[in-house]
Amino acid sequence: MVACAERIGQELAEIAVVPVELMSSDEKAAALVAVSATAGQLEALRLRLLAASDDVAAEAGARDAGAWLAHQVRGDRREQQRDLRLGQALADRWQCVQAGLADGAVNLAQARVITHALDQLPDDVPAEQVAQAERQLVEYAADFGPRDLRVLGRRILDVVAPDVAEAAEARALEDEERRAAETTVLTLTPCGDGTTRISGRIPDATAHRLATYLDAFTSPRRGGATNHPDAPGPLHRRRGEAFCALLEHLDPKRYAGRLTTSPWTVKIDGLCNKPGDYHLEDLIKPYALEDRVYRHRCVERWSLVIPWVGFPLASLLKTIGPTPSAKYVEFTTLYDTKQMPGQRTSVLQWPYVEALRLDEAMHPLTLLAVGVYGEFLPNQNGAPMRLVIPWKYGFKGAKSIVRIRLTDRQPMNTWQQMAPDEYGFYANVNPAKDHPRWSQARERRIGEFFMRPTLLFNGYGDQVASLYTGLDLKKNY
Repeated sequence: MVACAERIGQELAEIAVVPVELMSSDEKAAALVAVSATAGQLEALRLRLLAASDDVAAEAGARDAGAWLAHQVRGDRREQQRDLRLGQALADRWQCVQAGLADGAVNLAQARVITHALDQLPDDVPAEQVAQAERQLVEYAADFGPRDLRVLGRRILDVVAPDVAEAAEARALEDEERRAAETTVLTLTPCGDGTTRISGRIPDATAHRLATYLDAFTSPRRGGATNHPDAPGPLHRRRGEAFCALLEHLDPKRYAGRLTTSPWTVKIDGLCNKPGDYHLEDLIKPYALEDRVYRHRCVERWSLVIPWVGFPLASLLKTIGPTPSAKYVEFTTLYDTKQMPGQRTSVLQWPYVEALRLDEAMHPLTLLAVGVYGEFLPNQNGAPMRLVIPWKYGFKGAKSIVRIRLTDRQPMNTWQQMAPDEYGFYANVNPAKDHPRWSQARERRIGEFFMRPTLLFNGYGDQVASLYTGLDLKKNY
């Protein structure tokens, strides 16, 4: 091996004086690739030697082979010890990476990234799947550099063992939530001048929800604008004022008592055969009320199970007869600042509007609810009639409905109008489509401490997935 290294040194000495500037671009390109590949093979050999040279260090009285080599070649001790650890890892555990490094299929930077990714795999991953992950990452090295390999390495379990990956991610998230809960604090310190200083530390998920509420109270982003002219002052000042305003609106039951739900009229118009203003009793009377127990998933990552009372929206639509050109159904909530004082704020553009495609509205799961937990709907829960679509995020469920309109054009729903980059028209529950400020992969069921995996379409995929055949659910969110 020493003789081989000497011959290589002699060859390099002979070509050291070659005028490389006179080479053609094709020659230089080929030479750069060849030299880099050879350098990688030399690095592989050096790492093998380094990993096997504990006896050299012991005879010299050095701490380890890395420290000994750093002294011999006047190199950086930390770098040489880093190489020693890599060489030992390749020799002991990652022979596939070692072979790739030796034949030039993997360079040194890629080898570092791959072995780091493999070392981060959970201890309970079966050896066969670890070996599969190693082979897959070595294959990726033919097409991806260290930066992309680092990303792929973090998700390699999703490729070779998706079930194991899901369980590992769940454990990691639970550990993160536990640590967050253990460090959560809130301190209120009176300043003596009529104000109180608030400081603390809260989980990221809670902070994201709070920021959503406060930013909504400060200045709605109409058309995507973030600096609305009706919201003067610096953001931190507006958020402070919004926090005070938010506290005033925390008790919906307190304010909901102003809402008068009888008599109640629903206007039905647009592209239908039987438009008109219908008293609620006349609207409900033809249909048998049903008990439906549905999962409910909020876009802000909490969920619960709710026993609703109502009737299929499809029954009403069949009665009023959509015309052939009708494609969408739009729902409008009551707009009355005397009965709903929160509408005096600019949190949203009022009235609140939601909409569905006609086929979504006609689906048997879509419900017009008039009760919950065996009782009439309380005012604060959307009395006297609200929309329930269990496979969509909760904000799609329009409450206190006063108008149902059929149209041939897709309506702009309220949250989509306020923040189109965060809320779309469809709002299907989708763990693979994250909110811009938080993951939608998991949710916290009310009454439970740990988060649970979120199911596509909230677990109703068998019934509703066919509605979206061929539709890109990440683009059409």
